[in-house]
Amino acid sequence: MSFNTVFKEYGDVINFLKNHDNPACFTVNYRPKEDDYELWIGNQPYENYEKMIEELETELVKADIDKAGYITQIELLEEQAEKYQRLRNKILEQTIQKNHEALKKLADS
Repeated sequence: MSFNTVFKEYGDVINFLKNHDNPACFTVNYRPKEDDYELWIGNQPYENYEKMIEELETELVKADIDKAGYITQIELLEEQAEKYQRLRNKILEQTIQKNHEALKKLADS
């Protein structure tokens, strides 16, 4: 279990920690862009959570790569299907042309 919150003043962080049961682990970070203090409290060292986050991020990256691979395969299949369709149309046109020529010869004879 973990808890994360933000305080505007450093004194508020100290007062909160004084009034809180002795936390197993905690970290305080000053965030200059936000001009506030982020407090994290947990029952395990923060590095355990960082490791969990890294593992989840790695899994997400792998999932994105797999997804991209499937998309690439689908695109290749679609491209191949288009080539077959063009070839089919060409064969049909040639067959129609040959049949038309054969019918013309029959009509002329």
